[in-house]
Amino acid sequence: MHCGIYVGEGRITHVDWSGKHQARTCDWQEDMLVLTPIAPLSVEERVKLLEYISNENVRGYSFWDAVKSWFWKNIDDEKPIGNRYTCSSFVSVMYRKIGKDLVPNRSDDTTQPHDFLESPLLRQLTRRA
Repeated sequence: MHCGIYVGEGRITHVDWSGKHQARTCDWQEDMLVLTPIAPLSVEERVKLLEYISNENVRGYSFWDAVKSWFWKNIDDEKPIGNRYTCSSFVSVMYRKIGKDLVPNRSDDTTQPHDFLESPLLRQLTRRA
């Protein structure tokens, strides 16, 4: 599984092995599950979220970084050259910055894509097939 944040105009910002990217939604997998906040974000929250997403300096992650995120935090993750996120920790951190804890009782660095399916703050919007 992989996840990202819809940023408008048919684009998703996501993090993969080589860093932060924008992709067109039409280029993602055909079977895409879209989740949206149950309570819509305010204009201010949307503006802040987009600002945080665009300003966040992100390094790519390795296979082992992804595996380690299941078990422990790498002490080298916070460096001036950019934070190292997995796709799901990036989503979790960006939403937490605007005061939305999408996966309560789980740290950002251990959040996995499937955890968002159980979020009390999100609902399924659509499934593109």
